[in-house]
Amino acid sequence: MLLQYSGGDIFAVSMSHGGNTVLVQGKDKSQTHILSGLFQSPVLVPGFSEMIIHQEFFPKWTNCVSGDGNVIAISDYDTRIVQVYKLTTDSDINGNGWHLLGEEINGNNLGGSLDWENFGSSLALSFNGDTLIVGADYAGDDYKGALQRFEFIEDAWKSIGDRIDGEHENDQIGRFPLQMSKDTSRILVGGGRNGFASVYDWEEEQEQWNLEWRFVFECKGWTGCVCDRTWPSCFDEESGDQYPYFGQEVNFLSSDGNIVAIGDHNYDPTRKTGVKSEGAQSGAIHFFQWKKKSEEFVEFAQKLVGPKKAELGWTFGMSDNGKTLVSGNYDKGEVYHYKLKVGKKYVKYATIATSGFYKIFLSGDGTKLTVTSTKSDDQVDTYTLE
Repeated sequence: MLLQYSGGDIFAVSMSHGGNTVLVQGKDKSQTHILSGLFQSPVLVPGFSEMIIHQEFFPKWTNCVSGDGNVIAISDYDTRIVQVYKLTTDSDINGNGWHLLGEEINGNNLGGSLDWENFGSSLALSFNGDTLIVGADYAGDDYKGALQRFEFIEDAWKSIGDRIDGEHENDQIGRFPLQMSKDTSRILVGGGRNGFASVYDWEEEQEQWNLEWRFVFECKGWTGCVCDRTWPSCFDEESGDQYPYFGQEVNFLSSDGNIVAIGDHNYDPTRKTGVKSEGAQSGAIHFFQWKKKSEEFVEFAQKLVGPKKAELGWTFGMSDNGKTLVSGNYDKGEVYHYKLKVGKKYVKYATIATSGFYKIFLSGDGTKLTVTSTKSDDQVDTYTLE
C-alpha cells in the first residue's frame, strides 16, 4: 500500500510507535501537518490530513509523536519554544481535533545559570504523551549540551528533577537523536562532535537521571585517539577528517529500553591513520542489548557495514524485537529491508522501490514503513512489509 503526501520541502518527520500517525513539518513553517489513520484504508493521505496553523511560532527540523499517536511536540529552537498538542474527541464537533496541551514551554524561563541555547533541538514523548524530554545541544559555554524532563501535572508542564549535562566540551548532547522507553525510565541520547550515544536511567524517588552507559565509536585509524574519545582528541589533523558521526544523526531504543542501535554514517572499515577517508563513507549500524544480570550492554549482532559511499546509518528504522531493520544506500538512493538471521547477522531481504529517501521510520512491530522521498516533489510514502 502506497500513500503519498506532497507539500514541498520536508524538514522534519516523525512517526508513532504503531505507525498510524506521521507528523510532517514542511517548507512553510507556519503550518504543521498531522497524517493519521495511514494504514487503515488504501486512500490518499490528504483525506486523513489535519493542519495546525501557527502564529509567531515557526517550528523546524525537530518534532516527535507519542507512542499512541495522540500527542505531538514541535519546537522553534531559535526562540527556545516547545509546543505540545493533543488529539481530543468531544461530543461537541467543535471540540474535536488537535489542541494545545497546557501552555507552551519556554526554555528562557527555566531559571538557573545555564543558557538553554537551542532549547528544543531534540524531543521525546512518552507513550501516552504525559512526559516530555527536551534537549538543547548548544547549552553551556563550551557546548556540552543539556536535557530536561517535563511532566504534565494539573494541566501544566512542569520541570521535574535535575537536568542532564553533557560530559565533555562539544558533546552537544541532545542534538537530534533522542528516544525514551515506554515506561519513561530510560532514554538514549546522541550528540555532536565527540562520537557517542548515552543511556540514562531515571531514579523516581530522587527525581534524577543516572548515566548508565556511554557508547563510543571505534577509533581505529584516528590520529591520537584516546580512551574517552573526547573532542579534540579524535580530530585527525593528518588526514583532515573533522570528527566522527557515531550517534549523531539517528539512534534506536526499543520500547522496553533493552535494545539499542546506533548509526555511524561515515564509518570506513579500511580507514588508515593519516589517510583521509571521505571518499569511502561506507557507514555502519551497531547493535547492542542490555544484560540485566551483568548490568551492561553487549553486542547482540554483527555491525552492519554498507558498501562504499552508502553512508549506511544516516537514517534507519528498526522493530522493537530487533529482528527487522530498514536502512538505505545514499549513493544509489535505494532502501533495503534486512532481517536478523541465525548467527546474529542482518541479511538483506529485499530492496524497496522508493522514489529516493531522506528519512526512514519503522513501526514497533516491523510492518509499517514511512519514507520521506527526495526525488521529484518531496513527499511522504508509506509501505507495509512482509
